[in-house]
Amino acid sequence: MFFKKILYSLFLFFILSANAQVPPEYRVTICNQQSKGYYFLNALSQASTSSVAPSYNLLLNSQGDLIYFKRFSAALKTTDFKIQSNGLISYFSNNKFYLMDNTFTIVDSVYCKNNVDTDNHDLQILKNGHYLILGTEKITRNLSKRKIFYPNHCAGSPNTLITCGVIQELDKEKNVVFEWRSKDYFKFMDIDTFFIYGPKSVDWNHFNSIELDSDGNLLVSSRNFNEITKINRKDSSIIWRLGGKNNQFLFKNDSAQFKGQHDVRRSSRGFITLYDNGRETPMHPSSAKEYLIDEKNHVATLTWKYSNDINDHSERGLGNVQKQSNANTVICFGRSNTSPVIFTVFDPKGNKCFELEFLDTLKSYRVFNYSNFKCGLTKPLIKEVTKNKLHFLEAEGGNGHYLWSTGETTTTIKIEKTGSYFVSCPTNDGGYIVSKPYVIKPKTKK
Repeated sequence: MFFKKILYSLFLFFILSANAQVPPEYRVTICNQQSKGYYFLNALSQASTSSVAPSYNLLLNSQGDLIYFKRFSAALKTTDFKIQSNGLISYFSNNKFYLMDNTFTIVDSVYCKNNVDTDNHDLQILKNGHYLILGTEKITRNLSKRKIFYPNHCAGSPNTLITCGVIQELDKEKNVVFEWRSKDYFKFMDIDTFFIYGPKSVDWNHFNSIELDSDGNLLVSSRNFNEITKINRKDSSIIWRLGGKNNQFLFKNDSAQFKGQHDVRRSSRGFITLYDNGRETPMHPSSAKEYLIDEKNHVATLTWKYSNDINDHSERGLGNVQKQSNANTVICFGRSNTSPVIFTVFDPKGNKCFELEFLDTLKSYRVFNYSNFKCGLTKPLIKEVTKNKLHFLEAEGGNGHYLWSTGETTTTIKIEKTGSYFVSCPTNDGGYIVSKPYVIKPKTKK
């Protein structure tokens, strides 16, 4: 099939707003019939350019064709583009999580209360309609006696600004019904000093995922502690700590444990999955991992892992693992140091059924696949017409505003050369719904 391996050219979009909508280039390198559903992902710039570069929400079908995209300015950076348990689409931008229906119409937003800043890492909408959301607060501490800062283990500031993680549960009316502030339960030196930089500020625990466990309690991932913490949702006590300096578990099959982990989840099989970002010195490869957790005897047994490259690490970067109901596994590699591959999908036998890479120095926060998503918008159609012996492509089925991959904005465009053509229409949220690719092939000589 032609689109099993397809290179998307840049769309040159220059209408409807001052900010041109230009999705990133990507290549699908593997695609077969085991790839199902729809892929939701972000495209983010690497750290060195993220302060000025845009970011994107992208939606692809099972063959990797672009279905929808939205561009965000650097100031409004987007993350965590996914579908929630109630069917709404969510993403973070501009200090809150936005909720959209399947027509990409924004219907609501969620953010932390009680003077807590909303964190961009995770939002979970529970089956009862409550919201689990991460936040941060800043406190000042005298760390002038702690010689643990870069460079050269210098002392901290008398007024070091510490960013502390907060967990909130909001009810349907968005009232806070549970709140857990890490400053009240952790000690400062629980942090892995690898993540301590200049003496004036510290990103302390760096919460990056929140998960409702199968018993109704909470699992939170502290990247900068290398730790998963289980918290009692009734009395706020810590039930156990896995990994890091305060580890309470015996690790089996994984003596190196995990470093800078992301996206801790309880799978439907009862296992815990995460993406281990690893480290360069000493080499600790980035890996997708699954553990069987014996909570009674405090034993964590590594039952499965996958490393894209034994030299791959992403020390401070992203990634996730999604175990799907059809037994496929989605692995996002976050910010890799060795490969342009952003994510890979494995079938139940461990064979790759889908793989995608960006063609620029981009990364993705997380990647999700959903088999039950139904887009509520009609994709614009393209048909080929001939007028006065000239060949044209004509767009139809949209709302009258069209954006072609050639940069043209008219309903009809002249075919100038062979190749793939696309047309898009604006959606209610400022994004674009994209047509199927229309391929103009070279004429064969008779």
